[in-house]
Amino acid sequence: MKNETAASASEKCSDLCGSALSSRPGDGLDLKGSVSHNELARLSQLQVAALLNVSRQTIFVWSRAGLPRNPDLTYDLAVIVCWLRSFYRASAEAKYLRRLSAMRKKVTRNAAQLQKFLAGGK
Repeated sequence: MKNETAASASEKCSDLCGSALSSRPGDGLDLKGSVSHNELARLSQLQVAALLNVSRQTIFVWSRAGLPRNPDLTYDLAVIVCWLRSFYRASAEAKYLRRLSAMRKKVTRNAAQLQKFLAGGK
């Protein structure tokens, strides 16, 4: 994604988001009219929060978790969408692996108890 131009990344974002984007009063980005690809490639933390309907604190937490920023410390919406997709996929995968590990331990413990029971011990 880093090798792509900001315009092509924003075009992908426009294709993904379409007209579903809406803005809140005072967020500094008017999305009722036509939005340039440049505007979507250079969003402030407040604008991103408004677009994604999350708090500024959530954007800060995501940044600490590795959400990429532009050199001028703004955010590119297309990059955010890609990062969120991979971030939550990895989160879900980790949660699945933890549950799988817990289930394996439980099955192993239950199998040992069953063997002990079948052998005549309690």
